[in-house]
Amino acid sequence: MHITLTVNGAKITIPDGASVLDAVNASSTYISQLCKDPDMKPIGACRTCLVQIEGQRGFPASCSTPARDGMVVSTETADVRRIRRVVLELTLAMVMPEAASGRVGEVSPSPSPSPIKGEGPTPSPSPEGGGSERERLVGSGDGGPSTGSGRADYATADFRELTAAARHHDLVAPRWAPRQREPIDTSSPVFNIDMSACIMCGRCAQGCQDGHQFIGAIDVLGAGQHARIGTFDNKPLVESICTTCGTCLSVCPTGAIHTKEQAALPLSAMDTEETRLNRGARA
Repeated sequence: MHITLTVNGAKITIPDGASVLDAVNASSTYISQLCKDPDMKPIGACRTCLVQIEGQRGFPASCSTPARDGMVVSTETADVRRIRRVVLELTLAMVMPEAASGRVGEVSPSPSPSPIKGEGPTPSPSPEGGGSERERLVGSGDGGPSTGSGRADYATADFRELTAAARHHDLVAPRWAPRQREPIDTSSPVFNIDMSACIMCGRCAQGCQDGHQFIGAIDVLGAGQHARIGTFDNKPLVESICTTCGTCLSVCPTGAIHTKEQAALPLSAMDTEETRLNRGARA
């Protein structure tokens, strides 16, 4: 059974039981969806996929809103863009532009907020110029996140899906300065967990616990501004039950979990006693 609804004036037919986000994606309309992995259930944490639905109060998250026959959905009205823009400003303030370079070490937040380019809603980028809209929004990602003044620049930092969303809403920098984040976990021989590039969307924890591997090595620890991604008892990743399956790496939308440029340890270092015991328990 299928239902038909309208997305930005276009009639879209989708299977019954699908979400509003499924309808938006089926219409080939770009909308930010930072905490929604295509292969996983919706989390509803990032609030960046907000839409406006005719006859419904507020701006619901499209990922967790069931689609209904006859719905009229808008993603680019002035009101919904304004709300999503504020959400993205807050989200962008969670990351430090230095982290986009993959540099390992202490990073200090900027002493003052950065200016924002533009304040009102802007039209979506023109389809001219070739490539998908996401490719145009994300860019090549080869620019260095630094300026002549020595202060890191959000305009050239590449936080992948977050950068795409920010550019779609004409955001160059957050309204607020970022806070100091936890030290980078560099213990794994394959990848790092850099909280200074993390937006706490929860996709990595969901993938680790509910994905194909069902490992459960990482989860959200703490609460509020002290929330972070970590392991049981807050141990280094290499001392956890992590099997280096790469699920968390593949679903991270910002690059907070990223591969090392050069393995800090030989591949034999992954064959620790704990990983051997973990493989035996699953055999």
